[in-house]
Amino acid sequence: MKKPNPAFVILTALWRIGIAVCAFAGWWLYGHDPEELPFLTQSGNLLVAIVFLGLAFYYPIASFATGREPGRGKLRGMMTLLLVIVGGTYVGVMEGDLEELHNLLTHVVTPLLVLLDWCFIGRSQNRARWWHPFIWILVPAVWMIGYTLTDGYEWVRGGSPLYSFLNPERSSFPMVALGMVVAGLVAGFLLYGIAKIKNALSRAVRGPEQPEQPQRPPNPYPQQLPQQQWGGPPQQPGPYQPVPQQGYPPAPQQPLPQQPVPQQPGPYPPGPPQQGY
Repeated sequence: MKKPNPAFVILTALWRIGIAVCAFAGWWLYGHDPEELPFLTQSGNLLVAIVFLGLAFYYPIASFATGREPGRGKLRGMMTLLLVIVGGTYVGVMEGDLEELHNLLTHVVTPLLVLLDWCFIGRSQNRARWWHPFIWILVPAVWMIGYTLTDGYEWVRGGSPLYSFLNPERSSFPMVALGMVVAGLVAGFLLYGIAKIKNALSRAVRGPEQPEQPQRPPNPYPQQLPQQQWGGPPQQPGPYQPVPQQGYPPAPQQPLPQQPVPQQPGPYPPGPPQQGY
């Protein structure tokens, strides 16, 4: 099993610790109020901070144990798509203000760092499957279901939905929500395409990734020693075992013709032939 480069593993872990720190700092500067976690910006950045901090410690252990980054990038793809939706909605749909540091960290810097991690760092995303975007969209989909059932988490703002453009009481809300889900799926498949391009480039430069070799279970039937011949020394198993030959059955052996054995004259002359009774 080929061991990964220790320097690369350490740098990757430090990079992901930096992403976790950036995401946590943005959430902390936003006020770190647990009552505001229904906002997708706050909950998304806090979740990314927890996940990437765990990856930073789990990645070196698993890489040195298995020789490669484990998994197929499901968790990383889920976090990347989540922050792409957060940043894209805030900048592209809401046209939010980026002068405040917490807005800049949570909507631009951290989403960009997570996207760069997906595009250039690690190799687990190389093994992503075509149906993984349907898993990555689960976090925004669950948030959207809760947003719909609670009338936009109106209890956070005292009776009004969190986002004015996404008001469940309006007749256009179903189409807007459906459009956001479809846009999220399109973004997920774009991330999948990026992973496949990265995989092709990686194979062209470094060669195909070696799959894990399954370990053979021990033989439950140990080799038996041949029976000891009578009066001889005990026989030990040799390095080569006979292999049964397959094919046509052996031809029957013909008996060899017996040749007459000439009699040698003895020291006494032969007597007269004996007569029968």
